[in-house]
Amino acid sequence: MGSLVLGGAILLAAFFLFTAAAGLRGSSAPRPSATLLRGAGWLLGVIGFGFVLTSAVVVIDAGQVGVRHAFGTVDTVALLPGVRFVSPWSSIERFSTARSSSPPEARTWSGSARSPASRSSGSWAARSRSRTWC
Repeated sequence: MGSLVLGGAILLAAFFLFTAAAGLRGSSAPRPSATLLRGAGWLLGVIGFGFVLTSAVVVIDAGQVGVRHAFGTVDTVALLPGVRFVSPWSSIERFSTARSSSPPEARTWSGSARSPASRSSGSWAARSRSRTWC
């Protein structure tokens, strides 16, 4: 988003330079400063257009996908690896597509990990009822 704003500001400065050059050319005697202002306006225009264009190009690396979101909405289509053209005001979040090599741990409601033996044995009350008392 920052490069889009910078590109817009540079294009606005180029517009003002073209306006100043047009004002100097309209006078009775042509001035060399008008040609200089027009040249600077063209240079700033190309630079500003470059900033706006680069803010619309996104490169998604191999092993990643991108998710585009703008103005509080998330696009439902993922951006696949490669060079992608997106709207300059949207943000792209990259996520890895690599799988984890270990399975996720089983968690209790409190969030603490439990061993497989404690998961299969049940609660203390159930274990105490199954015992025979002499």
